[in-house]
Amino acid sequence: MQRDLRIGEVASRTRRSVHTIRWYEQQGLLPGVARDRSGRRIYSEHHVGWLDLMERLRYTGMSITQMREYTGLAKQGAVALAKRRALLAKHQLGVRKNISR
Repeated sequence: MQRDLRIGEVASRTRRSVHTIRWYEQQGLLPGVARDRSGRRIYSEHHVGWLDLMERLRYTGMSITQMREYTGLAKQGAVALAKRRALLAKHQLGVRKNISR
């Protein structure tokens, strides 16, 4: 059973500010964040991993638009796996071209 995490703990574990985590959520890059009865965000280990993935994609130069597209496809589940792979493969080609310049 996964335990609930609060935003401060997620910030500490991911070395990102609370502001940055909220920004990712506002941009649609952090799916599935629930809220408790008081309206406080509830995170899980999944969100910690997802933030790490988004940061890695950002470091490769992936645009926020592409990251939103990837996140949207991920929310669709297995039916969109081929599209997610294609998006990542296309991005990888762009990264390799930039490296070879």
